[in-house]
Parts: sequence; C-alpha cells; structure tokens
Amino acid sequence: MVRGYCAGSVRELRPEPSGGGDRPQNRLEEAEPLYRRALRILVLTSVRSGRDSPDLQTVRGNYSSCLKERGRSKAEIRVELNAVDKEARAQQR
Repeated sequence: MVRGYCAGSVRELRPEPSGGGDRPQNRLEEAEPLYRRALRILVLTSVRSGRDSPDLQTVRGNYSSCLKERGRSKAEIRVELNAVDKEARAQQR
C-alpha cells in the first residue's frame, strides 16, 4: 500500500492548466500527513529490523518534495524529517 501511494511524484498532484478533467488535483494539503505517516512507519520498521526498508528513501524524498511544494524552506524540511525520525525512534522504545 505504501509503495503504491508514495511511488508517484508530487508533481503528479498538480492540476492541469486546462482544468485537467480526470487528472489528480492539487491535494498536497491532504498528501502531507499521509507522507508523514508513511515515513514514520518506515523509520519505525527500519529501526525494529535493523536495516532500512527498501521504500524508506523514496518516501523520504516524496515527503520532502511535498513539503517543498507547500513552501517550506530546506531548513524547515530538515527539521520536519528529523522530527519524524525522532518520533518513530521514541515509539520503538
């Protein structure tokens, strides 16, 4: 499920200039908490298994792109990624 949802680029969520018809609309506000949750799950899984999930870097990149598209700076994105890592590691205990 995570792979199917997160494999696409955030750019695919942008609306078509002509209205787009059946194409996905700009739903970054909805996507952000889903990317965050997926990343937290994959970090937690990686911590518990002792090795990175094969999807971890993809989801981390997609979440970063989503945050960037929503106007976050590189520093803010880094803080958010670190917060997700910290939350997942704290949950593991």
